[in-house]
Amino acid sequence: MPSWKKLVWIFVITWIALKIIMAKMVPLETNLAIGVCVNILFILLLAVAGARSKMKDKYKQDLDAMECIQASIRPALIYSLLATIAIGLYYHVISKEEVQSKIEERMELVKQDVPNETTFEEFKSTEPRLYGISYDEYLENEKVNAEFIFSPTVHVTFALIALVLASILYGIMVSLIWRTFMTHQRIES
Repeated sequence: MPSWKKLVWIFVITWIALKIIMAKMVPLETNLAIGVCVNILFILLLAVAGARSKMKDKYKQDLDAMECIQASIRPALIYSLLATIAIGLYYHVISKEEVQSKIEERMELVKQDVPNETTFEEFKSTEPRLYGISYDEYLENEKVNAEFIFSPTVHVTFALIALVLASILYGIMVSLIWRTFMTHQRIES
């Protein structure tokens, strides 16, 4: 078993533990930012671990670019899938109140922008799509939209897309840098 496989599990467990600990120590937005940064760091470290593992196995042979890219991306993608499951578990099972507070925060912003029916009527004159909708219907529609945006399906889907894209980009970047570095090493030796 390559060493990066253990790292994947260690990083997933570390991310969940870090989120739980930080939830008690920092504000919600800070905890969210820390979670994103830690995921990106772990993806980068796993891309390096994958490239290193492949290069170590084939050090004496020439390694083509696609093999190196694949070796870099693979552990990062596996982490992305597991991290997406961890994100879903954390936000929609372990810490449901964080998602609920984001929905409430969104509704507060809507009520600040359109605090009463008079303001809503003025707003409605600039938005033709609101024609025939009452203030209460508008607020209900905004709540449904907020609940949809923060629903497990949408949240996990966007997390997966972002993590997979980061994995691919970091994997390509790491493999290009690693191949350049290793090529110079071989020439000098």
